[in-house]
Amino acid sequence: MNADINNFYLDIPTKNLVGFNQDGTQEFLGQGENNNRYRLTGSLEARVSESIDWLNGFDIEHRETGDYVNRDVNNQIITTSMEANQALETALYSQMDMSWDAYRWVLGARYIDNEQAGDDWLARLSYVYAINNNHSIKVLYSEGFNTPTFVQQYIEIKPNIVKGDEDIKAEKVKTWELVYSAQSGRHFFVVNIYKIDISNFGLFRLLAITTALWFFIPIKLYRKKFTISFYEYVIFNIISFAPTSIVLLFILNLTFNSSPYIETYQISDFEPFDEKYIFNLADGQYQEDEYLRTIYDYNFPNIQGTTEYSIKFSDGYFGLRVIEEKSSH
Repeated sequence: MNADINNFYLDIPTKNLVGFNQDGTQEFLGQGENNNRYRLTGSLEARVSESIDWLNGFDIEHRETGDYVNRDVNNQIITTSMEANQALETALYSQMDMSWDAYRWVLGARYIDNEQAGDDWLARLSYVYAINNNHSIKVLYSEGFNTPTFVQQYIEIKPNIVKGDEDIKAEKVKTWELVYSAQSGRHFFVVNIYKIDISNFGLFRLLAITTALWFFIPIKLYRKKFTISFYEYVIFNIISFAPTSIVLLFILNLTFNSSPYIETYQISDFEPFDEKYIFNLADGQYQEDEYLRTIYDYNFPNIQGTTEYSIKFSDGYFGLRVIEEKSSH
């Protein structure tokens, strides 16, 4: 069990702080006596068997700050940029570490509850295959819970210079990682492919995961029928099985997607271009995804006078969305 206490204080002399023409100071009241962070952690690891270890633990963290104010050169408080606040965050976690011969699995779950940002369940999964004493492959998936800070939520520097968002939500961060490592004498070689996302799964990680899945097949199974070196084994998996898996997964998405739903947007204007029209949608919707704003004239030949644009979607697996239909009206 571990415990720690931190105290912090901020004092920033600032030019033209008051009325844009008088110097002042930004600081926490009481020289930071109310700016504290208390943290208590504990864990217990048990040996279930020679192949399985079980880890359980908890984290408790309390954060608090005093008023954050602006003072003039006479040390008088002019404004309060952020009022005193506090938050309590608790977490419980459990993890199983399992090893058999050249294989190792780590399965974990974490429950986190922040009194201001809500609660959530987080997962962790990793797989390591030791190809031999010098080569290994690891696949890792993990989730994180990023709670907003007091500054992000409650700071307000007038007049409308900086203003926090009290309704900002915690981010659930998902990470996928594929690692290949090799060691020869004093040389160590690592290839690391990873992607961090706070929303959709993404095709890049889909490719990485499908490639990794085929490395679950040990090279010794291939060598029962083929004369294949380790490097041929790696190249064979990357250029052969991964694209096949991608095609199968797209077919899976097209076949077993969810019930369709329609999103409709206001059209600001459109640009005719080579038998198609590219819409500019209100509020910059899909500004970076031009293909979602494109419709061909043979699908809707009378484009003049349209004010709305609709896309019919259905949700597939791994965060991919299937485009069922696009129309303007």
